[in-house]
Amino acid sequence: MAYQVLARKWRPKEFDSLVGQEAVVTALTHALADHRIAQAYLFSGIRGVGKTTAARLLAKALNCEKGLGQGPCNECRTCEEITAGADLDVLEIDAATYSKVEQVRELTESLQYGPSRDRYKVVVLDEVHRLSRQAFDALLKIVEEPPPRLVFIFATTELDAVPATILSRCQEFQFRRVPASLLEEHLAKICAAEQIRASPRALSLIARAAEGSVRDAVALLDQLATFGKDTVDEAAAARVVGALDLGQYQNLLAAIVDADTPTVVRIAGEVEAAGYDPRQVFAHFLAFCRDALHLALGGAAAGLDLPPEEAGELTALARRAGYENLLRLLAHLLASENLVRRSDAGALALEIAWLRAAELPRLIAVEELLAAAGGAAGAPTTPRAAPAPPAAGPTLRSAATR
Repeated sequence: MAYQVLARKWRPKEFDSLVGQEAVVTALTHALADHRIAQAYLFSGIRGVGKTTAARLLAKALNCEKGLGQGPCNECRTCEEITAGADLDVLEIDAATYSKVEQVRELTESLQYGPSRDRYKVVVLDEVHRLSRQAFDALLKIVEEPPPRLVFIFATTELDAVPATILSRCQEFQFRRVPASLLEEHLAKICAAEQIRASPRALSLIARAAEGSVRDAVALLDQLATFGKDTVDEAAAARVVGALDLGQYQNLLAAIVDADTPTVVRIAGEVEAAGYDPRQVFAHFLAFCRDALHLALGGAAAGLDLPPEEAGELTALARRAGYENLLRLLAHLLASENLVRRSDAGALALEIAWLRAAELPRLIAVEELLAAAGGAAGAPTTPRAAPAPPAAGPTLRSAATR
């Protein structure tokens, strides 16, 4: 049998398997149980959080042969055909390649007829924000007043690009980023089932690198399992996700706090020489500084995703640096993020951002300057001595008398 990537193999087949989307699952299952089916749904969120999967699950639940309120059984002919993409009454359309107004008009004309076999005809429009303005206008009428037994499900990663006229005609569900803790649990479950040996720290690195995307996390795990022959260790995970060793981040933050520019230059050179992606290194350092900021505010180190020894060292460094300095550092790093991400010379942009951050401790706060100025103004003044008379000598003639 051909190998199937883990992201496809572990794609949820029932609502309860959607990771981190409890609110969406509850709303959809209650709507199915009460037979309160809207004519149009809009699923929004970042990539890889389950929007298209939820659309397929909803299509199966609407047409499952075991009943409308039971959820998909994944055993009947209809559920199997929808899973395989072979059901004639469930249309999955990629709006990126179906964006012309002529194509949408042809689609709306074909939808005037009811389902041929299933209970509902379902149209899933993925990446709906890629439709042209004219194509959206062609959809308005049929979305507002659809024929009986027709349901639209729109999915998008850019909610702001969808016209308000479409939004007002849909029930909107926002799919949130999945917390790293839930991603770690999901990855550990996959490792146990697939007989992959992975250290907890490696799974933590993968979960944080995925930035809330389940698909990205599973794809990274698949890549690392292939690289290590079903063994995933911390060093390999750090290398693949583009993260430095925690000790390097610790040294870098200490150098910035102490205005130690030679150390900053050395670490930036090591990053470039090792071939790390500057964008990934910058993003991980930003998260590391955020952890330091929380510790400086008195947060508990136990709540951080760090080994105990590193968490203790970071706590001491954060409290030595102080909340205000770390807040100023994070503000500077956020202002530099776009430059690092978009620059063709990413390593140079990263080095400049870090060097400018190392200059921050040398700056004097405005409050201190005002306080110093106020103190100087209130200090007793001593009378200045009268200027000495000019020394005797030849007088200079003015230009008028020359």
